[in-house]
Amino acid sequence: GGPAGPLSVSGHQRRGSRDLLRTAHESAAARPALQPPPGTPRLGCVTGVVARSRMGALERILFRALRGNVLIRSAPVNEELPDPKDPSGAPGEALDAFVAFCASGGSRERAARVADALGARRYAFPPDARERAALLQDVTARGSDMRRVLAAAVARREATLARAEAMVPEWRG
Repeated sequence: GGPAGPLSVSGHQRRGSRDLLRTAHESAAARPALQPPPGTPRLGCVTGVVARSRMGALERILFRALRGNVLIRSAPVNEELPDPKDPSGAPGEALDAFVAFCASGGSRERAARVADALGARRYAFPPDARERAALLQDVTARGSDMRRVLAAAVARREATLARAEAMVPEWRG
């Protein structure tokens, strides 16, 4: 009989996409979960939020500082967040969230320094999926607690102001 499948120009048997997927799945199953293949660099990342007006500069400076060895993804933050430096709690500047993927520890340190220099607020991003899930659960719980406390504070303030408003005629008296 002839070859089992179509031949490539070099005479070797070509493999179909299903065969490639099966081989990739089998080799991935043979390795421990969430471990990169041997010899591949471990990617790390720098995450945070930065003023939308500075996002372009962050991308350009990171690309140049890391000699193109960075992948940056960003997305606008749709919620209006209060400016942490303004005591009145007024909404701050529009923000973009970013993730910069880097290959080596030195690259991550440089990316972090660039982000800090542009006034970004950086956030930890654990490499382990279980740690990320625990962090997400913790942040979600703290967020709901903060919303509940703020709602109670607003209700108390409104009740106090309503009582004061009712007493104004008596005070003028």
